[in-house]
Amino acid sequence: MDLFVCSTAYQLYNAICIVTNSKRNAELMIVRDSLIDNCKFDTLIKTGFFSSVYIWTELMKKVTDGNVKKRRDKIKRYRKIFEAIIVRKQIWNSLPNKGMHYNQIFIGYDDFVCQFIWSYFKKKGSKIALYEEGTYTYACLQNSVPLLKKIIQKIFFGSVLQKSVREIYVRNPSLLKIKQNPNVKIKKIDFKEDSKIRCSIYSIFNVKEETIKILDKKVIIFDQNIELKDIRNIQWEIAQKCCEIFGNENIAIKLHPSSAITSYKNISNIYCDRVPFEILLPALNLDDKILISIFSTACFSPKQYLNREPYVLFTYGIMKSKITIHDQYLALIDDLVKLYKKRNRILAPATIAELEECLNRIKTAEMNVQS
Repeated sequence: MDLFVCSTAYQLYNAICIVTNSKRNAELMIVRDSLIDNCKFDTLIKTGFFSSVYIWTELMKKVTDGNVKKRRDKIKRYRKIFEAIIVRKQIWNSLPNKGMHYNQIFIGYDDFVCQFIWSYFKKKGSKIALYEEGTYTYACLQNSVPLLKKIIQKIFFGSVLQKSVREIYVRNPSLLKIKQNPNVKIKKIDFKEDSKIRCSIYSIFNVKEETIKILDKKVIIFDQNIELKDIRNIQWEIAQKCCEIFGNENIAIKLHPSSAITSYKNISNIYCDRVPFEILLPALNLDDKILISIFSTACFSPKQYLNREPYVLFTYGIMKSKITIHDQYLALIDDLVKLYKKRNRILAPATIAELEECLNRIKTAEMNVQS
């Protein structure tokens, strides 16, 4: 018996893919309320993908960084984390599945909540495995653990979680960076669902045909929840520029779950459902799409899942003076580019003017093909 710890819809989707493909016996623990809000909990149970489903969100509500806006918020969060460490035995006692024994604990993040869960079941012999959460997963084992985090984990939980990982499940093993963890076994998430499973997955995430139509537009812009005013303004400017070139009716915004719809005034098609893009791929016409994001590997999902090569425009270069993109993530983009046969379809404009030039060039090229 294994346990999957889930805090996001994308984690849940990947957990379903892993258990279905490997036919493993597994239970599920949901640790974030927003995931419950974003899926049909009763349907999730009825599908039988997991033998049991637990809800344990109390710790996440206490220590989440979702409400950290200012320095004092960060100090409050750290205080709550240390308070939780002090009463950790009491918190462990609140686990709804504390009597269970698991072969492996699957986690998407090396965060405080997952550390708490694994450290309890580790005493019963459980091993730890990582499974894909997105960009983070491909570089997390390459990053060094901060000294303070390492000390806390070692003293209070007995071991450093990242150093204890022995398996990692990802969709593209060739892109994985694990130089500091050479003994980790790499497993591919290779999943081809039949119509019955897809129907069940759509039911869990409450996917509706009418909302898919909102997203199925020529240009899809992936909103990213970076709450700097300058970044918000640039994202809005990018959306406006796309509307000028392709028309408002041909633009769709896939809104980040934490973003406000008011961030994109005058945009007609805003997809607000908190459904992973990967789930929607089979229902979209992908060949002529233009996918735009600051930096989201979801843009490569059509290639990874269906071997389709839409245009991909990364806009992090336009914001380079406002945000920092770490070198390992830029290296990941380079690796992702190598998956494409038509590599000229992946662009990274450094200015709004360059973005406009790229979009016009794509529009002209497609008009020439059609004529």
